[in-house]
Amino acid sequence: MSQTTTAQITGTSGVDPRFYLRVLYKRKWLILLIFAAVVGGTTLWARSQPKVYAAQTSLIIDPKEPRFLDNQIQDVNNDATSAYWANREYIETQTKIITSRAVSQRVVEKLGLNTDPEFLKLMKLPEAQRDEAMKRMDAVSMVQGRIKVEPLKDSRVTLIKIEDGDPNRAALLANEVAQAYIDESLSQKLKITENASKWLDERRDSLSESARASEMALYAFRKQSDMLSTSIDDRANMVSSRLTATSQALTDVQLKIAGHKARVAAIRNVQHEQGSDDSMWAEALPAARENLTLQ
Repeated sequence: MSQTTTAQITGTSGVDPRFYLRVLYKRKWLILLIFAAVVGGTTLWARSQPKVYAAQTSLIIDPKEPRFLDNQIQDVNNDATSAYWANREYIETQTKIITSRAVSQRVVEKLGLNTDPEFLKLMKLPEAQRDEAMKRMDAVSMVQGRIKVEPLKDSRVTLIKIEDGDPNRAALLANEVAQAYIDESLSQKLKITENASKWLDERRDSLSESARASEMALYAFRKQSDMLSTSIDDRANMVSSRLTATSQALTDVQLKIAGHKARVAAIRNVQHEQGSDDSMWAEALPAARENLTLQ
């Protein structure tokens, strides 16, 4: 008796799958109706939404510029880990440039999107209100918000994706963003080159002025020191010649002085002996009359 009761209790406490099947079968039409309503509602909602098309273009972003010369200096540090982080940082930097406002500004200016009512989604507005609405719209931010950049793993390829309601315009925007990024990169490199060239020109002019001033100072010193000749032997000969000429001139002067002294002594002796004045003997001696020093 106790065994039968236990069996009955165990049988009633178990889960019978046929029970659920009978319940589902009885309410099959309700379930089908709910499923059809969900599917139909989802389909209608999806069709009511504007279509969005995605276009993408690819770029090869190489951290190292192409090498055209074989004798360029190699990097000393070739550590793979440091190179990996350097390349990753470079790719992230280029991604920021692609999604920057400067690149989007180039696209807007080239395609005239700031005055395109279709792109700005202002076609439903009356024409009188459309111009005022365009002035308040920021086409650059709209383009910037649609740009998505996806670097491909283990490669140098980067995808630029653009979503737009017009498939042709989506493809055009993707290509123009890529071209604008290339132009912006070239513009930045050109600007750096121009700044470097300008600095070098200013530095060259400054050094030229310094060199010219130094040359003039050296020329003045050499001229003052009578060292314009570049040969040491020539300078030695010049000094020797000047010393010889000076010595000869000194000898001539000494001889003239000695001669004049002798003449003056002779005149003094004659004057003393004869008791005459200076004027008489000056007239009597032609040499004394012609010599200004004696007079």
